[in-house]
Amino acid sequence: MIWHCHYRANEGVRNKDLLDRFAPPEEGENFEQFKGIKAWYAYAGLNEGVVIIDIEEPMALTGILQPCRHMVTWEVHAVQALEMEPHLSLLR
Repeated sequence: MIWHCHYRANEGVRNKDLLDRFAPPEEGENFEQFKGIKAWYAYAGLNEGVVIIDIEEPMALTGILQPCRHMVTWEVHAVQALEMEPHLSLLR
């Protein structure tokens, strides 16, 4: 399942704190918290953004997001790709 996870920094959290916490793993390092993360987008200002995670188990998702809950507030939605071709034929 694909999860759209919007985050916003909590009050008092600095951009540097977020960058230090969410820096990608170095070459050869394996961080469990990054398992399933497909994309990470920060909005201008760096204190808000979106993380796209592909993971089946909701509890595994919790394991990824919970360690940083003291720094950010999460809004999480499950998303599903739509087959557009059948819908596009209705517009013709």
